Amino acid sequence: MIIYYRDTVDCKLAANLLLENRRCAGWIPLDPSEPIRLVKYNYTFSRITSVVNKDEITIMIGVGFFKNDPSSVERLRKVIENSKAVYWIDGHYNTLDIIDVYSNKVNIFYEENKTCSEIINSLIIFGDLDNPVISHIRDLTVSPFPRKHSTLLHLYTKSVSNDIDDLVWRKLCNSDQSDLDHIYTKMIPILDAVKQVNEIDFDRDEYSALFNNTKVRVLNSNYRNIIKDTIFSSDIPTIIWRYDGKNKLYHYGLYSVNADYNCIEESKAYSGFGDHNETHFVSNRYILNDIEEDDA
Repeated sequence: MIIYYRDTVDCKLAANLLLENRRCAGWIPLDPSEPIRLVKYNYTFSRITSVVNKDEITIMIGVGFFKNDPSSVERLRKVIENSKAVYWIDGHYNTLDIIDVYSNKVNIFYEENKTCSEIINSLIIFGDLDNPVISHIRDLTVSPFPRKHSTLLHLYTKSVSNDIDDLVWRKLCNSDQSDLDHIYTKMIPILDAVKQVNEIDFDRDEYSALFNNTKVRVLNSNYRNIIKDTIFSSDIPTIIWRYDGKNKLYHYGLYSVNADYNCIEESKAYSGFGDHNETHFVSNRYILNDIEEDDA
C-alpha cells in the first residue's frame, strides 16, 4: 500500500492515524500486515507516478488536484490508471471541482471544511472526535487566529522528526491532556522567541507590491517558519514567497482576514490550494508587480 500525503501537520497526523489503526480500517480492503510505502507530495510529477503500480492500493491524503490544470489532471490520471485502487481523503474546497469527474474511478472520502485527520479519525474511530490533538490541528488549519495551545503544538511538531512513521508521531496521536500540558510548557519560551523574530523580519524586510492589481504586503521568506498571529496581523492581504532553486519554482502563500478578499478566487489562475483566508501555489516566475509612485 502507498500513502501519498501532503506535507502538513494535519496530513502527517492523518497518515499516522491510518498507520496505527490499520486493523480498524475496514473501509479499505487491505491486509494489515501489508508493507506501507510513504510518499510525500511535492511539485515533482514523477515522485508519485514512478512508484504507483497495479499490485498496490494508493491512499491520497490532502493532495489537491485541479481540473483546469492539465499537469494536475495528468498526474491524477496516471495515479488512477496505474494503481490497484485509489482512496482519496480530503476536505478542501478545491476538491469539489473534480469530484464529479472521478467519483466512479476513485473512492473519495470528502467532507467539506474538515481536516484530513478529522476525516480519518471518524472513519477509524467511528465518529469519536474528542481527540484533543486533532482538535488543536483543526484550529490551526482553519483559523487565521488559532488558540495559543494550537500554535504551541504546531511548533512542537516542527521540532521533531519529519518521518510520520517515527515513534514521536505515534505518541502524539495518543497524547492525553497531561502529555499536551507538558508540551505547552516546554514550547512557551520558543513561541516567544519565534514571534519576536517574525515581527523583526516583517519590520525590516516587508515591502509592498501589486498582485492582481491589488496592493499586498510582501515578505521573502519561508511561510513554514512564521506563525499565523504575525501573518494575519495586517488588514492588507499578505504574500510570503520563496524561490525553490532545486525545482526552479517560486512558492507563494497568500493570506487575508478581509471578508471581501477571497484567497481562493485571487489565486485561481495559479491553482491556489487552501481556503478563503489562505492559499498556497507555485509559479515558474516572480508574479508580483512593482507599485508605481502614484499608487503607493
